[in-house]
Amino acid sequence: NIADDGHAIGLHSYSHKYDQIYSSDEAYFNDLQMISDEVFGITGQRPNIIRFPGGSSNTISKKYSLGIMTRLTKEVQNRGYTYFDWNVTSGDADDKKLTASEIVQRCKNDMPKRSNACVLMHDAPTKTTTVDALPQVIQLFRDNGFTFETLDSNSVVPKHTVNN
Repeated sequence: NIADDGHAIGLHSYSHKYDQIYSSDEAYFNDLQMISDEVFGITGQRPNIIRFPGGSSNTISKKYSLGIMTRLTKEVQNRGYTYFDWNVTSGDADDKKLTASEIVQRCKNDMPKRSNACVLMHDAPTKTTTVDALPQVIQLFRDNGFTFETLDSNSVVPKHTVNN
């Protein structure tokens, strides 16, 4: 598995149902525990890096629990997790399915002028063009002086402004 190959495993969500996971702090941590247990069952690892569904800046969570992201961003850290957001988006989360070329162009347009980038990409079964674009995206970043490192709790990662 990818963990055996030295790749970092990060936690995201078990259900990815915003109305459920953001209904309460307890609901979020129950969902996080379920995905942690699932990953542990497959890899034998308990990752401590996470990305919130919608990012730490999501505002949809306001519909379900006012102030939840302010609480969660603090509490995940109290529980030993490091959360990360992104500063480059591939656009593959859009409703419209993008071509591989469009994904590469979005990454190029969004590429930061500094040496630290974290690209938002998805690996759902419908995201086939993301897989097709990945070699070109990697080359694009390499050509612009970026190197690739495994994420861990000491990584310099972008954090969004919390809006709820």
